[in-house]
Amino acid sequence: MLKDVSLTTVKAFEAAARHGSFRAAASELNLSPSAVSHAILKLEQSLGTPLFERDGRSVRLSPGGEMLMRYVGTAFDELRRGMEIVSNRKVTLLRLHSAPSFAAQWLTPRLSDFLARNPDIEVRLASNTDYARFSNDDFDIDIVYGPPRVEGLHVIPHMRQRKGGSIACMSSVSAQRGGGIFGGPHYSAAKAGVLGLAKAMAREFGPDNIRVNCITPGLIMTDITGGKLTPEMKTDIIKGIPIGRLGEAKDVAGAYLFLASDLSSYITGAVIDVNGGMLIHG
Repeated sequence: MLKDVSLTTVKAFEAAARHGSFRAAASELNLSPSAVSHAILKLEQSLGTPLFERDGRSVRLSPGGEMLMRYVGTAFDELRRGMEIVSNRKVTLLRLHSAPSFAAQWLTPRLSDFLARNPDIEVRLASNTDYARFSNDDFDIDIVYGPPRVEGLHVIPHMRQRKGGSIACMSSVSAQRGGGIFGGPHYSAAKAGVLGLAKAMAREFGPDNIRVNCITPGLIMTDITGGKLTPEMKTDIIKGIPIGRLGEAKDVAGAYLFLASDLSSYITGAVIDVNGGMLIHG
């Protein structure tokens, strides 16, 4: 049977199964979505069984596809390990998981630039609507939104075992000024609670070399604010920001990268303002 199956079709299947998307797999492999679709169809014909269930523009693994992916995923991991062992070029593998929409629309288009600037890092990206399970050591990072699931998210014991770690919480300038432009009292109270929790955790887990800090963004231009912010409101708000512009998502991301890195190894219990000077306080 193997003589009828090409490595190209298996690579297309592995990428599409990992991403849960033909389009995202095509972007990773530098192919067109049509080429990925044809490669997978060829593999399905060779095996005599459907590997994906197609529902309009969405796809998901069939029972046979799920079983095959368990073996193919393991085989590709072993292949990578073998190549790392014999190669003179040492590469760090970053296993990343996210939701399919985030991977396809935001993360994947930016990966090529990241990899060009970090040639010693190889990214293995997987995406589906379920949370990553760190307990079986499949991923290093999971980018999620929405309420967290308790299973597999017991990070403190893991950090204690590693004798260190960094936790960066998300609060808001609304917690500091007692209200924001869009958030009400309930929002301010919730974000103030995050500040208190982060500081209490910093004291409790400091002896374990676990740092806990909090970021308080100001007004950041996202889809949430885009539809509510009129040009007149935007002009008035910018007048009160010394930097002279509204924040962007990358401004907040940069602060998180700093807190996650060793550059902040002696910082804990801190509140990092990312507001362009909208609120300057002592």
